[in-house]
Amino acid sequence: MPDPAKHSKSLVIDFITVRKLLEKVVDINQPGFFRKLVIHTYDLFITPLNLMLYFIFKYFIPKPLNMSKSEMSHYLSHIKNQKVHILRIIKTWVETRKLDFVRTNHLTTTLNDFLEIIHSIEKDLELKELINDLSQAYHDLTNKIIQHK
Repeated sequence: MPDPAKHSKSLVIDFITVRKLLEKVVDINQPGFFRKLVIHTYDLFITPLNLMLYFIFKYFIPKPLNMSKSEMSHYLSHIKNQKVHILRIIKTWVETRKLDFVRTNHLTTTLNDFLEIIHSIEKDLELKELINDLSQAYHDLTNKIIQHK
């Protein structure tokens, strides 16, 4: 009997560790539906706060020492793409799983602190715009929470 997985274009995961799964989520080469799938199901394998801390950790990738100018240029391009990707993941999370932030005060506080820090340190205009979009989505959410209380 033919293996249906060989003919299917859908994602098939037989076995993967949580660490490897999270690495795939922050991989900029993964399709968008994979990011959404993980955001919709993450609470089966990790807490909301730990997921947020993982994204924050991946956002602040340290700069390697002793790079040439061409290596530095490549690194800066890669880092910017990685940061954009992580901000989009978090924005997807805020927009699609609002209750996670209502239920978990530590998650809301951590996200707010993270947004304040990166807003103050980022110089790139595209990143600033994404940070502002994410901050707006977050503040819209917190305003709704306050109105319901």
